[in-house]
Amino acid sequence: QQLAVSPRTVARWRQWWRDSFPVTALWQTMCGRFMPPPDMALLPGALLACFAGDGDAAMTRLLVFLTPLTCSAAITLRAGR
Repeated sequence: QQLAVSPRTVARWRQWWRDSFPVTALWQTMCGRFMPPPDMALLPGALLACFAGDGDAAMTRLLVFLTPLTCSAAITLRAGR
């Protein structure tokens, strides 16, 4: 409701996080770096909680982490950006 997204779209997003994300090369490669591991039933919120910072900073770090799913070039965070 906060984002005015249809329930059908939210269901599709949840299905992607539940079924598709765990089998991506990104997650298969990086999942061992999260200790404790996020509860896969609570994605993406559980993964967001793994990133340090306030809401905006943590979200930025999560989005940077996810960029290999959609970009061919690596993106990094630098101080002041």
